[in-house]
Amino acid sequence: MTEVTYLLATRLGADAEVRFLGDLAAGNLIAEPVAPADWLRIAELVARRKSNKEIAQALQISVRTVSTHLSNIFLKLNVDSRGELADHIRGITTQ
Repeated sequence: MTEVTYLLATRLGADAEVRFLGDLAAGNLIAEPVAPADWLRIAELVARRKSNKEIAQALQISVRTVSTHLSNIFLKLNVDSRGELADHIRGITTQ
């Protein structure tokens, strides 16, 4: 949750952060759990040039959840694009 708030504040600004926290407090958000192993699966599917929609269908989660997890993956791996993520994953799987 802290990562989501951080992303909102740094990428979308304080107004988005305040709206998010208000929605969270009001119970208007539904969290779709994804296991940490799914982050690797998401990254592997990106490396295979799958769209967010295709990834969502494969993992049976929403497209928005895929997007959120990709943002978190980008932060954790310090990459800025799908291409950089794909290169990173290919480097891991070929070692």
